[in-house]
Amino acid sequence: MVENCHVPRAQNIKMFRSRGGFSFYFQASKARTIVAYDKLGELRAKRNPRALLYSPTDTLTRLEIRLTGRALPFRTFVDLPRCVDVPAFKDLNIVSLHIGAYESMPKEFLQATGLRSLIKKHGLQTVSKMFSPPQWAYLKHKFFDRSVGLELPDFNLLERKTTQDWLEDRIRFPRLPVVID
Repeated sequence: MVENCHVPRAQNIKMFRSRGGFSFYFQASKARTIVAYDKLGELRAKRNPRALLYSPTDTLTRLEIRLTGRALPFRTFVDLPRCVDVPAFKDLNIVSLHIGAYESMPKEFLQATGLRSLIKKHGLQTVSKMFSPPQWAYLKHKFFDRSVGLELPDFNLLERKTTQDWLEDRIRFPRLPVVID
């Protein structure tokens, strides 16, 4: 996930490693934070029984956005249902690196493979900060495509559905049984 995601104009990025796995902050500020982390690694580290539902080769990445202060579109609880219409992940770009080994020049092939190794090591967001804006614009134009071939959901649509379910008290997450005395 970290290798394909990019938030343009984000200044502060962070990467943390813990016993539960990696957490990558695409944008980290007081008002708005976009983070992706290894949810399955976290479940396994905490010995959660839900981790047994997955095989050892499975991956489960959680992508979340945290809004506080000025980033909140509405300030009162009465306006909370209007949050459904706000696209939270509008700045998140998901791209794929394409390398045409047979149709490109050897220099371009070496540039693309070097770029791929940097992205695998540091993540796309960090690599984008290693180059000046004109250089990054050239690399983006030359080597990246919008992820049309990847089977990724529309994150804004999923976020809208989850928020609407939460507002209508239809929470789809596992709950403990309610015991009435």
